[in-house]
Amino acid sequence: AKVARFAPFAGVSQDDLAQLRRDIGLLVGFGRALKEKRRARGALELHSDEMRVQFSEGTAGSAVATSSVVGLSAKVQLEMMDIVAEFMILANEAVAERVYVAYPEAALLRRHPLPRNEAFEDLVRVATLRGYALDTSSNAGLAASLSAAMVGDGETLQLLRQLATAAMSEAVYFSTGSVAEDEFYHYGLAAAYYTHFTSPIRRYADVMVHRELLAAVGDGPVVPSLANRGVELLAAHLNDRNRVAKAAQRDSVDLFRNLYFKLHGPVEASGVAYSFFDNGFEVYVAEYGLRAPVYVSATELAGGEHPWFAQFESSGSGYAVELDAGSLRVVARGGSDAELARIELFDRVRVSISGSDALARVGGIAVSLVGADAGDRAGGASERGQQADFRELLNADRRVARVGGSGYA
Repeated sequence: AKVARFAPFAGVSQDDLAQLRRDIGLLVGFGRALKEKRRARGALELHSDEMRVQFSEGTAGSAVATSSVVGLSAKVQLEMMDIVAEFMILANEAVAERVYVAYPEAALLRRHPLPRNEAFEDLVRVATLRGYALDTSSNAGLAASLSAAMVGDGETLQLLRQLATAAMSEAVYFSTGSVAEDEFYHYGLAAAYYTHFTSPIRRYADVMVHRELLAAVGDGPVVPSLANRGVELLAAHLNDRNRVAKAAQRDSVDLFRNLYFKLHGPVEASGVAYSFFDNGFEVYVAEYGLRAPVYVSATELAGGEHPWFAQFESSGSGYAVELDAGSLRVVARGGSDAELARIELFDRVRVSISGSDALARVGGIAVSLVGADAGDRAGGASERGQQADFRELLNADRRVARVGGSGYA
């Protein structure tokens, strides 16, 4: 009865709604089984941020002015999105194998090369400093060790998955006549054969694969360019355009995020400290999909950019900041070297975020340290909002743009 109140279901009988629920439940069960099957063979669950940008009234059909950016939030990932993705992956795998059988020298497929172990050095170092053992010898080992180490620690797992994604090679299109079959493998999805077939309305690669499939099943003309050299050149062009599109996507995220913080900042938020360096550390703020440096050099401290350090001004002869690979320590001066405070890897911190015109700041964002909860590991934040009200999603303001979200598929 509750569902019947939604406009799309007006006039639908209770029997039909009950059947719809059963059918959707069946699809969800199939999707979950497919996901578990992929996990068992080594598929990874990696992470990339996709942001939701909210605009104010009056911007539809006109150029977006800076004053129109009124909201910024991370995309809520619902289970049904994963279920749909599983069926899309299944279709892509089936089509990839079919066109390869038909055109072993000229099928347009997609592969994700196995990463070199050295590529994971930073990820393993960060995890080891905090006592987490990661197995990077295979995709299955990495997936299992990430999940085992981070049970109940959602935000840190989200961060480590981002670092793992960044350490990997990009997935690329290729012609099957140019690569040995044992190199067709898609590392992230644990797929022997994979291509892009399910989104022809937004990717030319899918259009080409549709043409190959139609020709392969005898329901379409033979594609003139179905020779290895022609498909190889097309794949190279698609890979180039894909890289350019991802760069534009990243720039778009940076632009809207900077506009938001310039208009509404400074904004205080919770983040996770990681990757300490000589004059500061990186902070990850899941709420805004932001990874940015927090500089704590003598210049920043003297300028009073970090309110957190004000509490140590009265500590006798002053204080000093010491940084190493795994922590930031505040110690008293004057010979005692007593430790006044410490921030360690994966500690939660409070930061203030402002939009800045300074090009030295990542994405035009300036971040200052407001507070620290030493010993408070990040956890559970990635689950916030997972139970978003479905009616709110159906009736969401249409003046919403989604930016970001790359992924390795």
